[in-house]
Amino acid sequence: MRELIFFAVLSTASATPEPEPQSVFSAALGGPEVLHASCTDLLVLEDGSTAAVVMAMTGMSFGDPWLVVMGPSGEVRLAESPTEVSVPVSRDLESGGFLERGSRGSLLLAAYGEPRATGVNSDAAVLRVTIEGELTGVSVLGSDDDLLWSLAGLAARNDGSFLTAGRTDCGLPEAFAASFSGDGRLEWLIESPDDEMFMQALATMEGGDSVLLLMVNSWSRPIFVEVDRSGMIIAVRETDLPEGLSVSVLRAGNERVYLGGALDGAPWIGCATTEGRLVWRTV
Repeated sequence: MRELIFFAVLSTASATPEPEPQSVFSAALGGPEVLHASCTDLLVLEDGSTAAVVMAMTGMSFGDPWLVVMGPSGEVRLAESPTEVSVPVSRDLESGGFLERGSRGSLLLAAYGEPRATGVNSDAAVLRVTIEGELTGVSVLGSDDDLLWSLAGLAARNDGSFLTAGRTDCGLPEAFAASFSGDGRLEWLIESPDDEMFMQALATMEGGDSVLLLMVNSWSRPIFVEVDRSGMIIAVRETDLPEGLSVSVLRAGNERVYLGGALDGAPWIGCATTEGRLVWRTV
């Protein structure tokens, strides 16, 4: 039985060495009956501290997202699970663990449940959390059905609203993208234009109004789908990204799209234009 959650963060060393902050640090969090834990996402905050999400399975839960905040020198300022209070989801939020900046200094944390032998119903949720770990709101997908909801990512707009995307599954899977206002109200939800495609990642485009969705199927190259602020699909673009590419990180800016993932079991990083033309790649 593992009793510690371990993760390490590296920061860029300054040109003039100073005692604080350290250029490299690590942190360990104690926790009884921790069976498995992993750091799934992190952000560097304006004051130089680091916010991270740790997904932890314990003897009492299949998994919970923990918000961990560390100072510039690695001191642990906060380690809280926002879901320790009542969250209106049908199962433990054991997967995902995406993190984004919200409005007015808040953080957005997205996670979803997994099906179990006791039933297939599972929900996805985006939690609005203060930097002190206080849960201020929850947006849930799937609370009124028996589908399986999973998430492929989370993206925030400049106006405080945010988006997520993923798939629903109960028989025939369907890809979806959903937009929420800054206070967590569902603005729109769209399904994939192609039933055989599934969502792999998303990112806001330059300017923040439209969102770029990366979609794939099992036998063709990934495609880019651009959706505007109102939820209308304004472009579907073929790409020359390699077949079989599994993308876990997607960022867009300055007419370029940066991707990170795996291809044939090896790490893969690449850059493409927003039109889908591959510019460079490295393995």
